[in-house]
Amino acid sequence: MMAAGHRGAAMLAALLVGACAGTPPPPSSALPTPETVVAPPPPRAAGAVAAFERRQVDKATTALKRGHWADAALAWEILTVLHPEQTTYREQLVEVRARIDAAVAERLPAAAAALRRGDFDTAAAAYLDVLALQPLQPQAAEGLRSVERERNRRAVATRFTRPLLARRNDDAAATRRATPAAANYTTAGVRNQLEHAALLAGAGEIDAAITVLRGEQAARPADEAVRSALADLYFRRAEQLQSRDRSAALEALAACLALVPQHAAARQLQQRLRAERPPAR
Repeated sequence: MMAAGHRGAAMLAALLVGACAGTPPPPSSALPTPETVVAPPPPRAAGAVAAFERRQVDKATTALKRGHWADAALAWEILTVLHPEQTTYREQLVEVRARIDAAVAERLPAAAAALRRGDFDTAAAAYLDVLALQPLQPQAAEGLRSVERERNRRAVATRFTRPLLARRNDDAAATRRATPAAANYTTAGVRNQLEHAALLAGAGEIDAAITVLRGEQAARPADEAVRSALADLYFRRAEQLQSRDRSAALEALAACLALVPQHAAARQLQQRLRAERPPAR
Protein backbone atom coordinates (compact mmCIF):
# COMPACT_ATOMS: atom_id res chain seq x y z
CA MET A 1 0.00 0.00 0.00
CA MET A 2 2.85 2.32 0.90
CA ALA A 3 4.69 1.32 -2.23
CA ALA A 4 1.68 2.14 -4.37
CA GLY A 5 1.44 5.53 -2.67
CA HIS A 6 5.10 6.29 -3.42
CA ARG A 7 4.70 5.27 -7.04
CA GLY A 8 1.68 7.58 -7.39
CA ALA A 9 3.58 10.50 -5.85
CA ALA A 10 6.53 9.89 -8.15
CA MET A 11 4.32 9.84 -11.23
CA LEU A 12 2.62 13.09 -10.16
CA ALA A 13 6.00 14.76 -9.65
CA ALA A 14 7.13 13.58 -13.10
CA LEU A 15 4.01 14.98 -14.72
CA LEU A 16 4.49 18.32 -13.00
CA VAL A 17 8.11 18.54 -14.10
CA GLY A 18 7.16 17.67 -17.66
CA ALA A 19 4.41 20.24 -17.71
CA CYS A 20 6.80 22.93 -16.50
CA ALA A 21 9.42 21.97 -19.04
CA GLY A 22 6.90 22.08 -21.87
CA THR A 23 5.37 25.44 -21.04
CA PRO A 24 5.63 27.62 -24.22
CA PRO A 25 7.47 30.96 -23.95
CA PRO A 26 5.46 34.17 -24.00
CA PRO A 27 4.51 35.56 -27.42
CA SER A 28 7.36 37.24 -29.24
CA SER A 29 5.30 40.41 -29.54
CA ALA A 30 5.60 40.90 -25.81
CA LEU A 31 9.39 41.17 -26.09
CA PRO A 32 11.02 44.45 -27.29
CA THR A 33 12.71 44.16 -30.66
CA PRO A 34 16.16 45.65 -31.21
CA GLU A 35 14.61 48.34 -33.44
CA THR A 36 12.30 49.60 -30.70
CA VAL A 37 15.01 49.85 -28.09
CA VAL A 38 16.29 53.45 -27.91
CA ALA A 39 19.66 53.70 -26.33
CA PRO A 40 20.35 56.82 -24.26
CA PRO A 41 22.75 59.27 -25.93
CA PRO A 42 26.30 58.87 -24.85
CA PRO A 43 27.54 61.59 -22.54
CA ARG A 44 30.19 62.57 -25.10
CA ALA A 45 27.56 63.80 -27.63
CA ALA A 46 26.02 66.27 -25.18
CA GLY A 47 29.48 67.59 -24.38
CA ALA A 48 30.26 68.11 -28.08
CA VAL A 49 27.08 70.14 -28.62
CA ALA A 50 27.90 72.32 -25.62
CA ALA A 51 31.44 72.89 -26.91
CA PHE A 52 30.12 73.83 -30.36
CA GLU A 53 27.70 76.29 -28.76
CA ARG A 54 30.50 77.90 -26.76
CA ARG A 55 32.62 78.27 -29.91
CA GLN A 56 29.77 79.99 -31.75
CA VAL A 57 29.20 82.41 -28.85
CA ASP A 58 32.93 83.25 -28.79
CA LYS A 59 32.97 83.69 -32.56
CA ALA A 60 29.98 86.04 -32.49
CA THR A 61 31.40 88.10 -29.62
CA THR A 62 34.83 88.44 -31.25
CA ALA A 63 33.33 89.37 -34.61
CA LEU A 64 31.25 92.11 -33.00
CA LYS A 65 34.30 93.59 -31.29
CA ARG A 66 36.17 93.67 -34.61
CA GLY A 67 33.23 95.14 -36.52
CA HIS A 68 32.77 92.01 -38.64
CA TRP A 69 29.00 92.16 -38.45
CA ALA A 70 28.27 89.63 -41.18
CA ASP A 71 30.32 86.98 -39.34
CA ALA A 72 28.60 87.86 -36.07
CA ALA A 73 25.17 87.61 -37.68
CA LEU A 74 25.99 84.16 -39.06
CA ALA A 75 27.13 82.91 -35.65
CA TRP A 76 24.02 84.26 -33.86
CA GLU A 77 21.81 82.74 -36.55
CA ILE A 78 23.38 79.32 -36.00
CA LEU A 79 22.81 79.68 -32.27
CA THR A 80 19.14 80.59 -32.73
CA VAL A 81 18.67 77.46 -34.84
CA LEU A 82 20.45 75.41 -32.20
CA HIS A 83 18.39 76.89 -29.33
CA PRO A 84 15.20 78.56 -30.66
CA GLU A 85 13.98 79.06 -27.12
CA GLN A 86 16.98 81.19 -26.13
CA THR A 87 15.83 84.83 -26.25
CA THR A 88 19.35 86.23 -25.79
CA TYR A 89 20.51 84.71 -29.06
CA ARG A 90 17.49 86.07 -30.92
CA GLU A 91 17.99 89.56 -29.49
CA GLN A 92 21.66 89.58 -30.47
CA LEU A 93 20.77 88.50 -34.01
CA VAL A 94 18.17 91.27 -34.35
CA GLU A 95 20.66 93.86 -33.08
CA VAL A 96 23.48 92.90 -35.45
CA ARG A 97 21.11 92.76 -38.42
CA ALA A 98 19.96 96.28 -37.60
CA ARG A 99 23.59 97.45 -37.63
CA ILE A 100 24.10 95.81 -41.02
CA ASP A 101 20.99 97.47 -42.46
CA ALA A 102 22.14 100.88 -41.20
CA ALA A 103 25.61 100.45 -42.70
CA VAL A 104 24.19 99.35 -46.05
CA ALA A 105 21.78 102.32 -46.12
CA GLU A 106 24.74 104.64 -45.53
CA ARG A 107 27.21 103.14 -48.01
CA LEU A 108 24.94 102.59 -51.01
CA PRO A 109 24.30 106.33 -51.64
CA ALA A 110 28.01 107.09 -51.14
CA ALA A 111 28.94 104.44 -53.70
CA ALA A 112 26.40 105.76 -56.21
CA ALA A 113 27.71 109.31 -55.78
CA ALA A 114 31.29 108.16 -56.38
CA LEU A 115 30.18 106.34 -59.53
CA ARG A 116 28.42 109.45 -60.86
CA ARG A 117 31.53 111.61 -60.44
CA GLY A 118 33.73 108.97 -62.09
CA ASP A 119 35.60 107.90 -58.94
CA PHE A 120 35.45 104.23 -59.84
CA ASP A 121 37.88 102.97 -57.19
CA THR A 122 35.90 104.55 -54.34
CA ALA A 123 32.61 103.32 -55.80
CA ALA A 124 33.88 99.77 -56.23
CA ALA A 125 35.27 99.68 -52.68
CA ALA A 126 31.96 100.91 -51.24
CA TYR A 127 29.92 98.40 -53.23
CA LEU A 128 32.25 95.58 -52.13
CA ASP A 129 31.81 96.67 -48.51
CA VAL A 130 28.05 96.40 -48.91
CA LEU A 131 28.32 92.94 -50.48
CA ALA A 132 30.55 91.83 -47.62
CA LEU A 133 27.70 92.73 -45.25
CA GLN A 134 24.86 91.48 -47.46
CA PRO A 135 26.18 89.14 -50.18
CA LEU A 136 22.83 89.14 -52.03
CA GLN A 137 22.27 92.92 -51.96
CA PRO A 138 20.91 93.64 -55.50
CA GLN A 139 21.77 97.36 -55.71
CA ALA A 140 25.38 96.74 -54.73
CA ALA A 141 25.74 93.91 -57.24
CA GLU A 142 24.31 96.04 -60.07
CA GLY A 143 26.42 99.03 -58.99
CA LEU A 144 29.58 96.94 -59.16
CA ARG A 145 28.63 95.81 -62.68
CA SER A 146 28.09 99.47 -63.63
CA VAL A 147 31.57 100.33 -62.37
CA GLU A 148 33.10 97.64 -64.57
CA ARG A 149 31.07 98.73 -67.60
CA GLU A 150 32.20 102.36 -67.18
CA ARG A 151 35.81 101.30 -66.71
CA ASN A 152 35.71 99.24 -69.89
CA ARG A 153 34.03 102.05 -71.83
CA ARG A 154 36.64 104.57 -70.68
CA ALA A 155 39.46 102.17 -71.51
CA VAL A 156 38.17 101.65 -75.03
CA ALA A 157 37.62 105.36 -75.58
CA THR A 158 41.06 106.26 -74.24
CA ARG A 159 42.78 104.11 -76.86
CA PHE A 160 41.43 106.48 -79.50
CA THR A 161 41.35 109.67 -77.44
CA ARG A 162 45.04 109.79 -76.50
CA PRO A 163 46.56 110.00 -79.99
CA LEU A 164 43.71 112.19 -81.18
CA LEU A 165 44.10 114.70 -78.36
CA ALA A 166 47.90 114.64 -78.68
CA ARG A 167 47.64 115.49 -82.37
CA ARG A 168 45.01 118.09 -81.61
CA ASN A 169 47.29 119.79 -79.09
CA ASP A 170 50.20 119.84 -81.56
CA ASP A 171 48.00 121.22 -84.32
CA ALA A 172 46.45 123.77 -81.99
CA ALA A 173 49.90 124.98 -80.97
CA ALA A 174 50.89 125.37 -84.62
CA THR A 175 47.65 127.23 -85.34
CA ARG A 176 48.23 129.61 -82.45
CA ARG A 177 51.70 130.42 -83.78
CA ALA A 178 50.39 131.11 -87.29
CA THR A 179 47.01 132.71 -86.48
CA PRO A 180 46.27 136.01 -84.76
CA ALA A 181 44.53 135.73 -81.42
CA ALA A 182 41.27 137.14 -82.79
CA ALA A 183 41.04 134.35 -85.37
CA ASN A 184 41.98 131.49 -83.02
CA TYR A 185 39.14 128.95 -83.20
CA THR A 186 40.54 126.52 -80.60
CA THR A 187 37.91 127.17 -77.94
CA ALA A 188 36.42 125.15 -75.11
CA GLY A 189 33.48 124.28 -77.35
CA VAL A 190 35.80 122.74 -79.95
CA ARG A 191 37.58 120.71 -77.28
CA ASN A 192 34.26 119.38 -76.05
CA GLN A 193 33.25 118.35 -79.55
CA LEU A 194 36.60 116.67 -80.14
CA GLU A 195 36.31 114.72 -76.90
CA HIS A 196 32.72 113.82 -77.72
CA ALA A 197 33.81 112.49 -81.11
CA ALA A 198 36.67 110.58 -79.48
CA LEU A 199 34.33 108.86 -77.06
CA LEU A 200 31.96 107.90 -79.86
CA ALA A 201 34.80 106.54 -81.95
CA GLY A 202 36.19 104.62 -78.99
CA ALA A 203 32.81 102.94 -78.61
CA GLY A 204 32.85 101.96 -82.30
CA GLU A 205 30.43 104.68 -83.47
CA ILE A 206 32.65 106.02 -86.25
CA ASP A 207 29.83 107.43 -88.39
CA ALA A 208 28.35 109.30 -85.42
CA ALA A 209 31.77 110.74 -84.58
CA ILE A 210 32.20 111.88 -88.20
CA THR A 211 28.82 113.60 -88.06
CA VAL A 212 29.86 115.52 -84.93
CA LEU A 213 33.11 116.75 -86.44
CA ARG A 214 31.75 117.48 -89.92
CA GLY A 215 29.50 120.14 -88.44
CA GLU A 216 32.39 121.52 -86.39
CA GLN A 217 34.71 121.57 -89.42
CA ALA A 218 32.11 123.36 -91.54
CA ALA A 219 31.72 126.02 -88.86
CA ARG A 220 35.49 126.40 -88.26
CA PRO A 221 37.34 125.38 -91.43
CA ALA A 222 40.58 126.94 -90.18
CA ASP A 223 40.76 124.72 -87.08
CA GLU A 224 43.54 122.25 -87.81
CA ALA A 225 42.74 120.07 -84.81
CA VAL A 226 39.22 119.42 -86.08
CA ARG A 227 40.49 118.86 -89.63
CA SER A 228 43.10 116.34 -88.48
CA ALA A 229 40.66 114.49 -86.21
CA LEU A 230 38.03 114.29 -88.94
CA ALA A 231 40.60 112.95 -91.41
CA ASP A 232 41.56 110.22 -88.92
CA LEU A 233 37.91 109.25 -88.57
CA TYR A 234 37.51 108.94 -92.35
CA PHE A 235 40.61 106.73 -92.40
CA ARG A 236 39.17 104.50 -89.69
CA ARG A 237 35.93 104.20 -91.65
CA ALA A 238 37.95 103.13 -94.70
CA GLU A 239 39.74 100.49 -92.65
CA GLN A 240 36.41 99.08 -91.52
CA LEU A 241 34.96 99.04 -95.05
CA GLN A 242 37.93 97.81 -97.07
CA SER A 243 37.08 94.12 -96.84
CA ARG A 244 33.36 94.38 -97.58
CA ASP A 245 32.81 97.59 -99.59
CA ARG A 246 35.84 98.65 -101.61
CA SER A 247 34.10 101.62 -103.26
CA ALA A 248 32.87 103.05 -99.97
CA ALA A 249 36.34 102.60 -98.48
CA LEU A 250 37.89 104.54 -101.38
CA GLU A 251 35.35 107.32 -100.88
CA ALA A 252 36.27 107.56 -97.20
CA LEU A 253 39.97 107.69 -98.10
CA ALA A 254 39.31 110.45 -100.63
CA ALA A 255 37.55 112.47 -97.92
CA CYS A 256 40.46 111.87 -95.57
CA LEU A 257 43.07 113.01 -98.11
CA ALA A 258 40.99 116.04 -99.06
CA LEU A 259 41.32 117.20 -95.48
CA VAL A 260 44.93 116.10 -94.86
CA PRO A 261 46.71 115.38 -98.17
CA GLN A 262 49.88 114.26 -96.37
CA HIS A 263 48.08 111.46 -94.46
CA ALA A 264 50.56 108.68 -95.26
CA ALA A 265 48.53 105.72 -94.02
CA ALA A 266 45.49 106.82 -96.01
CA ARG A 267 47.59 107.26 -99.15
CA GLN A 268 49.07 103.75 -98.82
CA LEU A 269 45.66 102.14 -98.28
CA GLN A 270 44.21 104.06 -101.24
CA GLN A 271 46.98 102.82 -103.53
CA ARG A 272 46.54 99.25 -102.41
CA LEU A 273 42.77 99.27 -102.88
CA ARG A 274 43.09 100.84 -106.31
CA ALA A 275 45.58 98.16 -107.34
CA GLU A 276 43.25 95.39 -106.28
CA ARG A 277 40.92 94.01 -108.94
CA PRO A 278 37.29 94.67 -108.03
CA PRO A 279 35.22 91.53 -107.46
CA ALA A 280 33.38 90.19 -110.52
CA ARG A 281 29.67 90.85 -110.57
